[in-house]
Amino acid sequence: MADAVQVKPHVGYVDTLKLAVSLCLTYTICIAAIRIWIRRKAFGIDDGVVFLATTITIGHTGTSWAAIRDGLGKPWEDLSDDGTMSKLNAASIAGIVTFLIALYTSKIGVLAFLGRITKQKSQLLGYFTCSVLAIIFCIMSILVVTIDCPSASNFYWAFHLNRTSCPSQPTRFQILTALDLTTELALLALPTHLVLTLQMPRSKKLILLTAFYLRAPVLALSLARNAATLRLARPTSDPSFDAARVVIWTEAQLAYALAASTLSALKAFAESFNSGFGLGFTRGKGEGSYALSTVQSGSAGGGPGSGASAAAAAPAKDGSGAGSPELKAVRYEETETAGRAGSLGSRTESTRPLRWGVDGGAGSEASSGDTGGGRGEG
Repeated sequence: MADAVQVKPHVGYVDTLKLAVSLCLTYTICIAAIRIWIRRKAFGIDDGVVFLATTITIGHTGTSWAAIRDGLGKPWEDLSDDGTMSKLNAASIAGIVTFLIALYTSKIGVLAFLGRITKQKSQLLGYFTCSVLAIIFCIMSILVVTIDCPSASNFYWAFHLNRTSCPSQPTRFQILTALDLTTELALLALPTHLVLTLQMPRSKKLILLTAFYLRAPVLALSLARNAATLRLARPTSDPSFDAARVVIWTEAQLAYALAASTLSALKAFAESFNSGFGLGFTRGKGEGSYALSTVQSGSAGGGPGSGASAAAAAPAKDGSGAGSPELKAVRYEETETAGRAGSLGSRTESTRPLRWGVDGGAGSEASSGDTGGGRGEG
């Protein structure tokens, strides 16, 4: 009788780790492709910063795959003590360094986007200052988790085994998380201050803020990554198993941070061209910025320029059109009439008489031709 074939039970997190890394990489590339397509005609410095973060993220994914190849996710006792362990250690250190660089670059991308949608010098200076602080925090984080912290076990993530050579390793990652959370909270507070200064209804402000608050889950992912990291200091910890959990949370946080940087920009970008949202975005022709700072109070019931448009659009009470021999530089705003809604936002210079009595009394004929982007209907 043939011997029964013994199937070795599946152990480790190798397959789970491969799936997580692959999904996050695919997600990141898809988001980048969407951003390239949508922003191809309005590319700005914020797009360049986010694409740089995406490139670094792809490099970070390469370090994760190298660590998986060298045994990350397998049981600790199955890992060899030869040159493979040294390669695994090097890939792990490279992974945490590239993670921090990509993460903080994505934060700077958000700040660059905020600087693009405002023209107030004080706010621009504030965003630039925050960008410099983000760079400093990034350098500090890298130094905190790498400098003067030798690994007695020859594996970076073996916190408990490294307790004699680097006893402060868990504390170092607590500092890293604190700096991360501080910058994330700042990225949520800055858009709030920007939007609250705009003159528009509160409901519309809340709609606009949702575009920026899409980044809020990054806080939860950072805390989850920190909790998984602290497990490495337990005496019962399997360094390879628990390190795989840390890498999974790291990949998830980085992928979502990049996606949030893109989605918030795309939402505001789309709404800036769609007045149906009622958010009052305006964008100058040929300009490379979203002039949120130029939102008029007319969205809330009156503002600069709205009175002139209303005066030009309303017929004279006496039907004579006195005081206005001709219409010049009329700016048409979005109007809705029975059965027809149009958005005519271009400026035009027209001296053609309108039906309701400019330069010819109440019985003048209206011009039916186009007037710089809109038809002059009576």
